[in-house]
Amino acid sequence: MILLTVLICLVCCFCAAVLIVHGAIFTNRASPLFSYFAKRGRDPGFQAHREEAERQMSRAARTEMTAVSSRGERLLGYYYPCGETPSGRIALMVHGLGSNHTQACGMHYEYYHRHGFDVFCCENQGMKRKRGRYVGYGVWEEGDCLDWIAHLTARFGENTVFVLHGFSMGASSLLRICDRCPPQVRFLVSDSGFSNGDRLLASRLRGLYLPVRLWNRFRLGYDIRDTDTVGRVRESRVPILFVHGLCDRVVPYAMGEELYAACGGEKELLTVAGAGHVESRHRDAAAYDAGLDAFMARYVAELPRD
Repeated sequence: MILLTVLICLVCCFCAAVLIVHGAIFTNRASPLFSYFAKRGRDPGFQAHREEAERQMSRAARTEMTAVSSRGERLLGYYYPCGETPSGRIALMVHGLGSNHTQACGMHYEYYHRHGFDVFCCENQGMKRKRGRYVGYGVWEEGDCLDWIAHLTARFGENTVFVLHGFSMGASSLLRICDRCPPQVRFLVSDSGFSNGDRLLASRLRGLYLPVRLWNRFRLGYDIRDTDTVGRVRESRVPILFVHGLCDRVVPYAMGEELYAACGGEKELLTVAGAGHVESRHRDAAAYDAGLDAFMARYVAELPRD
């Protein structure tokens, strides 16, 4: 009887651990577990820099937009114009897991405004203002990104030029559409994107990986194995600027190298010494902007200069 009781307790504890871990990594809530992994190896000044940039972006003029995705979900995004009239150029930016658009894009949106681009930022499934609770590690978000491009093209015209810029999971979501981008997309920036969410989680979760994966398949209806981006970048139809910090402990730098090596289209790799996860612009804004400038000059005609 005692042995049975102990066994039942162990099974209950194991099941509780699976549910807690699943909730920590498949929703956007700032759980202690997710925060622990996200903050490992962080530059102490990065958080302060990001918070100040977030405050500045939150004060900028913007328009809230909604759309309905091909999955029937209500999508939410924010449009930040660079002038009084639409510029005909949009930088579509996608944040990652555990953040919202102002946190991820606050350090970057002014660059695009200076270069004559309006900025549109997605708020992904499961994020702070969204109705949905869970995230898809790019499996759902790739379709949402294509839906947003179609929605913005219908609103601002077929001649609208797009640059896509994603961070972490947002970068991987965009990489998953690089083989299907419409001709209006001139290039894509992947900042700290992962090559395979399945391998990334397996290395973190170890013994809990399989039950968490199976529960996710049952609960959310998609397999984490479907998050691979390597096969997509092999068939890329757009130039890609890969950005990755050499000291990234959330998405290992090796994944950035793997994506760059696999990419079958035009590409560049920008590495930043000492930079952790999505810290590259914080560490070396000059190098980051120089990499963007080169792509702008090469792939966007008649680029306005500062």
